[in-house]
Amino acid sequence: MSVSCDATLDGIFNKTVENIKSLSAKSKEKKRKITGELLIIEGEYSSECSTEVKTIPQRKKRKIIGELLIIEGEYSSERSAEVKVFNDPIHGQMELHPLLVKIIDTPQFQRLRHIKQLGTKYLVYPGATHTRFEHSLGVAYLARCLLKTLRENQPELNITERDFLCVQIAALCHDMGHGPFSHLFDGMFIPEVQSDDEHWEHEKASVDMFHCMRKKNGLDKEMEHYGLNLNEDIKFIEELILKGQKDGEWLMKGRTEDKSFLYEIVANKVNGVDVDKWDYLVRDCYYLGIPCGFDSQRLLKSARVCNVNGRKHICFRDKVADNVYGMFHTRYTLHRQALQHKIGYIIDVKINEALMLADGKLRISKAKDNMLEYTKLTDHIFDGILSQRASPLFVGEATLKETKLKEELQNKWRTRVEDYNRSHSTELKEKKSSPGLKEKKSSPGLKEKKSSTELKEKKSSPGLKADDFDIDVTNIKMKKFPKWLVRVYHKTDVAQEVQEKAQECFREWCSKEEFIDSRDTTDHLAEARKILLNIVKRRLPKCIGEARLKEEGLKEIAGAKALPDKAFKTKLYKKLLKTCGEFKPPQDEENFDIHVLEMGFGEVGKEPIDNVHFYSKNEPNRAFKMQKYQVSNLKPKKFHEFLVRVYYDPPKQEDQQEAVKYFHDWCKDNKKFIDYEPDPETASSSSSSSGAAQDSGQASSAAESYKEKSQDHQTPSGKIFNDPIHGQIELPDLLVKIIDTPQFQRLRHIKQLGGTYLVYPGATHTRFEHSIGVAYLAGRLAEVLKEKQSQLIDEKDILCVQIAALCYNLGHGPFSYVFKDRFMKTGNEWKLAEASFWLFLDIVENNDKLKDELKEEDLTFIQELIKGVHTSAEEWTAKGRTEDKSFLYEIVVNQWNDIDVRKWDYFARDCHHLGIPNSFDHQRLLKSARVCEVKGRKHICFRDKVADNICDMFHTRYTLYSQAYQHKIVNIIEEKISEALKAAKVKITKLSPVAVSDEDIESKLSNILHNGTGGEDQTTATMTAMKEFIKLTDHIFEEILYSTDDGLKDARMKLEDVVRRRLPKCVGETRITETEHKDNWILENEWNKAVDEWKKLLPMVFMDKKDFFIETIQLDYSDKTKTPINKKCDKDAGARLDPIKNVYFYRKRNLTDGIKIKDYEKSSLLPEEFTEYVGRVYYTKKSDEEERDAKECFRWWRLREDGMPMILVFDQEEFRGNWCLITEDCPSLDRCGITEVRSCKVLSGEWNLYKGPNYTEPSYRLQNPEYLNPEAWGASDNTVPALSVKRKTE
Repeated sequence: MSVSCDATLDGIFNKTVENIKSLSAKSKEKKRKITGELLIIEGEYSSECSTEVKTIPQRKKRKIIGELLIIEGEYSSERSAEVKVFNDPIHGQMELHPLLVKIIDTPQFQRLRHIKQLGTKYLVYPGATHTRFEHSLGVAYLARCLLKTLRENQPELNITERDFLCVQIAALCHDMGHGPFSHLFDGMFIPEVQSDDEHWEHEKASVDMFHCMRKKNGLDKEMEHYGLNLNEDIKFIEELILKGQKDGEWLMKGRTEDKSFLYEIVANKVNGVDVDKWDYLVRDCYYLGIPCGFDSQRLLKSARVCNVNGRKHICFRDKVADNVYGMFHTRYTLHRQALQHKIGYIIDVKINEALMLADGKLRISKAKDNMLEYTKLTDHIFDGILSQRASPLFVGEATLKETKLKEELQNKWRTRVEDYNRSHSTELKEKKSSPGLKEKKSSPGLKEKKSSTELKEKKSSPGLKADDFDIDVTNIKMKKFPKWLVRVYHKTDVAQEVQEKAQECFREWCSKEEFIDSRDTTDHLAEARKILLNIVKRRLPKCIGEARLKEEGLKEIAGAKALPDKAFKTKLYKKLLKTCGEFKPPQDEENFDIHVLEMGFGEVGKEPIDNVHFYSKNEPNRAFKMQKYQVSNLKPKKFHEFLVRVYYDPPKQEDQQEAVKYFHDWCKDNKKFIDYEPDPETASSSSSSSGAAQDSGQASSAAESYKEKSQDHQTPSGKIFNDPIHGQIELPDLLVKIIDTPQFQRLRHIKQLGGTYLVYPGATHTRFEHSIGVAYLAGRLAEVLKEKQSQLIDEKDILCVQIAALCYNLGHGPFSYVFKDRFMKTGNEWKLAEASFWLFLDIVENNDKLKDELKEEDLTFIQELIKGVHTSAEEWTAKGRTEDKSFLYEIVVNQWNDIDVRKWDYFARDCHHLGIPNSFDHQRLLKSARVCEVKGRKHICFRDKVADNICDMFHTRYTLYSQAYQHKIVNIIEEKISEALKAAKVKITKLSPVAVSDEDIESKLSNILHNGTGGEDQTTATMTAMKEFIKLTDHIFEEILYSTDDGLKDARMKLEDVVRRRLPKCVGETRITETEHKDNWILENEWNKAVDEWKKLLPMVFMDKKDFFIETIQLDYSDKTKTPINKKCDKDAGARLDPIKNVYFYRKRNLTDGIKIKDYEKSSLLPEEFTEYVGRVYYTKKSDEEERDAKECFRWWRLREDGMPMILVFDQEEFRGNWCLITEDCPSLDRCGITEVRSCKVLSGEWNLYKGPNYTEPSYRLQNPEYLNPEAWGASDNTVPALSVKRKTE
């Protein structure tokens, strides 16, 4: 290293140390923390950090400077209590800067919770429920990690705290512009509905949303508070979101060219390697259940800034080149298996068609022009279309006979409005002069009343104004709707009466104008709803084949050597295939759709690492590209390809077979642009035959092959689901029939953990995937039992058990147990099991195959499985199966010992999504399960050696409840949601479900068993209410939040409190007795007394008891530790405090008898008790200071109960000024928020005060309760305070 470079490093070192010293001087607390961290650095490098830098070796010098810069960054701004740690299943504990937390807690950012990361792919991959919200948090976290690595390794880059914040903000906000279903909105929908001269991208919308968020939430002040320069940094953030620039003259305004590398962190235009990709590759694989062959941490740790062609770029170590390939290959794998999945793709196409049809009445595409409206546009639009709610601004829509200019239509509409006003004005005059009215005037009272009414009408019913309307002419570019449409909208919200007049005027206009086709009465919103219902019921076109395209042949036809972007190529190739490919199937061509797709390793360059630069260990500052000999030869010849897919919606199955045959023939006939390669075996075997005979033989072979496959497919064994928990799971065909119904598909929109996703970002999984997982495990457990003891169980038993497991959750309402346990807690006899079974019967009633397969005893059996049966009861009461099959009732809902497949699935699934370690292996229990005799009845038992695993299961349950289900903020949020639902109950009638009675179920069963003739009329209140109930999902949150109805104002405000995190604060929690849990007022009374006493101790503290409320919860290892069942059922009911005492085992040498394991066989490290009670005190936060006072009051209250020695110290005489509650020795008062003690109150124990710090000077023994000033405890005068405090011990 040169002398000048040494001097530069020395300058940076000395400047950084000075900055840190100035920081230390500002705050005693900072000084203490910084000193500790400097001592760590000193110990690690064995050299003084604050003196001679020149004696330190260069490499070590850089490392020290990097760590010093981190300390400077950590403490350069106040790190308040608002710093937040997010528990992410991908990156673990992520700490985000307070400014980022402010951004997160805004409606504009919270909107991302309702936009799925992979759009509609959750309809194919059940686990793909993650959202843009958690992805954005992950990208912001990785951006911080990458910047930290660069600053540590290269302090000379001068990455400032402002740079850190700006890059993290851009990373956090880069996806805020995404519309419903993510890339479906900006990639498919918007290009179809926007004008040719309009170019809209979600990045631009992200910038617009960022500015809207700043203005609506006052974030500019917060940004300035944390040191941002708005003139420069806002522009910098914009440029980062818009992806900066690739090359050429430096045009960026936010940062100078020497910091060009900063533009490659969030969205890298140069080579596509950025933290956005790192997060979504890992996250998508995790939720999809697809292996990820890429390690982002390896790239992150090797990143380094090097000079490339006079500009600084982020480069990577040469040895990670294979990992870079792995990253791009993972991208291709995701696109191939998931993002461009053949079923997922056609679902995208169909939802896009639904959005286009609904755009007129719902004004979907117009929302992007107004960020306040765009904030309300989320995936909830799916439900919005299904409910057929038109925009309040929509007046009418009509089909044009021919294309008309907008100006001409505007003039005609203006004339129509004037005619309407004139004609209705004449009608009003005629009514006033009619004889009937004159007769009514003879009554003075009536005359007075009528005049008043007419006056009101005159004031509230003004004439229509043409300038108050917008005219829109559009073309729906769809096969079945090749029409030009004219649409009329109000420019602003209007009264209902004005809306009705406008609609009447529009109808008259349509009936009289010759350019409007009044015969076409198509309701496009209704058509959109039909499309979505077909998706829900899985009535989709079938992919009859796909083939690779030869780009050379297509370019030759197009007459161009190079074409513009991929989107243009895709459209052009599709058009060329339709025209030049002569696709003329024997069936109706209208039922076929040709689609062209692009797939590749990356977005930039022909080869993934063409634009990636590397550095070597020996020359870390020299960047170079990898040569061919330096990379593996085992790579593909090309890295991009275009595919053609043909979809067919066949009227009959036979037609699909013929269509597949035609597709292969078509590919063979178009070898110029289809990469058609005949099967080698077929080609060699027929080489001696003529070309015609060869073609005929191949076609016949293909047809026969497909015919065999099709025949097999007509009676399939089931369907395979790719689940991130259980892998490839196969379910029987009958279960698939149930899954493909609106009643079951509704579970896709009900979150498994209710409002927990508002605390744990990853907890977005739903009842849908959980139900599929439970059905799979139920089938596996039943099959294991059958393999071991085949005489005990038959196929019909397994089928019924799986159906019950699948349908157990059907009756859940919005946010799962929030609806069941909070919203429906009082005033209603509604029960989950009854609602679930009724909805299952509703499915059976409309499916002949299910009705034929399931007999009366089977339906009764499924009902009992869902409801649960006490298999340990003395008398056998179940009717679905006899007593010799009692063990079957312990698979789904085990009321005997609480071990069932529901728990096995939700333990594994919830831990996976929450990011909480799972120490329980359900496969071990499943494999060891066996039916044994226990007290004369058959029960499921487990091998004695898995006892510890069962203990792990119950401990996992406790962990999930304590860390997630009963999380202190989760409980508050769920209570707020429940209160909002209750407040909205009057206005939203579907929130009032009728409790399903036994009579309702019997009537439903009778109708099924007697083909609709054996029961009562099905138009009952229950039937009507349940039809409304299946429309009730988690989308009710957005329906209330974005409503404008005054009747929903209270409910809306409660949800706004949740979104903006205006929530009560938990000031403390403590373990309490069972009595205090059952009688909440006991704890509340104790707390109120404590508040009163605290206020006497500290008169300057202002706390109102009305601002507090108490919550008590129960945490346990098992439901069976809560309320023991009747002792007649189990003589050992008292042992239920230990859940494992309810579990029976078998020995290796005795497989038939169930036994309990002895106490000496269990671990001695298990807890003595398995149930505890927790009390929490919540405070409505007024200010940070008041919250701190409340927390100190709580601490004092509980420590007093434990007999802890305590002393209150003040930095002014007579108990004034700042104060601190001390419970342990304090050699220095820095961490107490005060610098000296001038008065104190001894609350408990014996204490000594010291004149100097670290107990080095004479002490004063405190024997009295209160000391008003230093003289009171024996100081020479009142100017000599105490500087340290120590507790006197024996």
